[in-house]
Amino acid sequence: MPIPREPCAMEQLLPIDTEKLKWVTHVFAHSQNGIIITDARGMVIDVNPTFSAITGYSREEILGNNPSILHSGLHDATFYQSMWHALLHEGSWQGEISNRRKDGEIVVELLSIHAVKDANGDTTHFVGNFSNLTRFKAYQTQLEQMAHFDALTHLPNRTLLNDRIRQALAWVQRQGTLTAICYLDLDGFKPINDRHGHEAGDQVLIEIADRMRSAVREGDTVARVGGDEFVLLLNDVDSVEEVDAILGRLQDTIKSPLNSVKGTDITASIGVTLYPVDSSEPDELLHHADQAMYLAKQAAPGTWHIYDPEHDNLARDHREAVATLRQALNNDEFLLFYQPIVDLRTGRVQSMEALIRWQHPERGLLLPEEFLPGHRPGLEHSSLTIELDLWAIEAALRQMTAWDNQGLHLPVSVNISMRLLHWSEFGSHLKALLTAYPSAARLGLELEILETSALADLMLTCEVIEACRELQVDFALDDFGTGYASIGYLKHLPAKTLKIAADFVSGMLADPGDMAVVESIVSMGTAFRRRIVAEGVENNAQARALMERGCHLAQGFAIACPMAPSSALVWLTEGNTAADWLQEPAKDD
Repeated sequence: MPIPREPCAMEQLLPIDTEKLKWVTHVFAHSQNGIIITDARGMVIDVNPTFSAITGYSREEILGNNPSILHSGLHDATFYQSMWHALLHEGSWQGEISNRRKDGEIVVELLSIHAVKDANGDTTHFVGNFSNLTRFKAYQTQLEQMAHFDALTHLPNRTLLNDRIRQALAWVQRQGTLTAICYLDLDGFKPINDRHGHEAGDQVLIEIADRMRSAVREGDTVARVGGDEFVLLLNDVDSVEEVDAILGRLQDTIKSPLNSVKGTDITASIGVTLYPVDSSEPDELLHHADQAMYLAKQAAPGTWHIYDPEHDNLARDHREAVATLRQALNNDEFLLFYQPIVDLRTGRVQSMEALIRWQHPERGLLLPEEFLPGHRPGLEHSSLTIELDLWAIEAALRQMTAWDNQGLHLPVSVNISMRLLHWSEFGSHLKALLTAYPSAARLGLELEILETSALADLMLTCEVIEACRELQVDFALDDFGTGYASIGYLKHLPAKTLKIAADFVSGMLADPGDMAVVESIVSMGTAFRRRIVAEGVENNAQARALMERGCHLAQGFAIACPMAPSSALVWLTEGNTAADWLQEPAKDD
């Protein structure tokens, strides 16, 4: 007489259906996520092979145990109480958790737990499904280090400096004190580089950076923003005299004979602006300090000069620049060029990115960096930025409609500023434009925002993006990798597309650091089900390398340069790209 077989966990969870049980068991065994099943008391009754691979515990070792065997000690009792409260009252829980492997190593997981109930509503089992985030956390740390700090001196870089400036300005507004932004340029550094070589020059920069760190107060910031240029952020100062005293100590420290290059000394010219005496925005404050530094250098190297906003020409220049651009807008001198985004596996065009140009009546066709507000300090804070962004969105929708009438049905992405995104009337204006161009709205409009800007006010950015998604408008994070978006930010920021910054793509074949950034972005994007686009693909080797690493969408000169609408139409209808990267590479490729 045959001995009855004990049912497996899958059979306990599912009604007896041989075919369904067969494929569910296959998924259980081959899932790339770890799966754990417990009874109603929380005792483990089954795990899949991936669970064992991630935790180090074999199936035999874990069966009959409580999952608390995996506790890392990094979460307090409140964390687990909240988890059980959600499971018992809502039937599920999801979140990040740090567990400890059998060998003692900490593993970070994205875990989902669901309660399984019988026909009477009583819980019979709990099923946990988790993925291993440990490698992504390591990528996050690497990205944040690269994004925040200068590789040579380990000082904060411009990105972190900008964040510190924003915090400092908010603080002094509450306290009624001053913040000094000091732009510093080393006098005589170039001759050291020329005479002793770049390696000696690097050692001088490291030594000067260490000296500046020791000369300022705790809570102040020293950042490196260029070759031999630094910025000091002096927080919570009470008077100009206090700033003078700090800079005097700093100058004495810097001009002492160098240890790295014997027999040589160096000085620094410093420009200073004081907030809120100078009540400009952060970028403009840096620009003012930079201007003051050049005045100090011209007057007497090794001194400092304080910016005087009442006698500066910047305000006049700003007004003139805004008036010129607004006149160009009124004269219809701006136009959009379009660059294809293709699937590297097939060469098929997936969408187009709209890029603004200025057909200047005297200087000819100008690129954005020659006139766009984001490239000229102060202009990005003008209302003109909103006007230009709205013009670009409408021009793109108009072109999408024209192409749709010609049989080309393509989504288009448009770059916009955070000033427009956070404008209180943006939603109503966007809805009106989509209503005016219904066929274009159906094709799909995507708005691109810079990663670094998106994180400045994450909550507001997420709210606006969610509202736009209700209008069927998607978002892309442009220049991804140049900011410091963590996994936590990425998980909550509802952007559909990540665009890998062109600098990393262009350097990835020669620079292992750039390649690591590209690979980590692809891994994170894939894990969070984001659409990944590589910008700035310049040759077939880069295209093939991207495909090999799972990035299948790209744009760049290797595919097509930005084109006027008429040229883009010809390119799209007459065969466009030959997809040369799909051919076998030559030996010298």
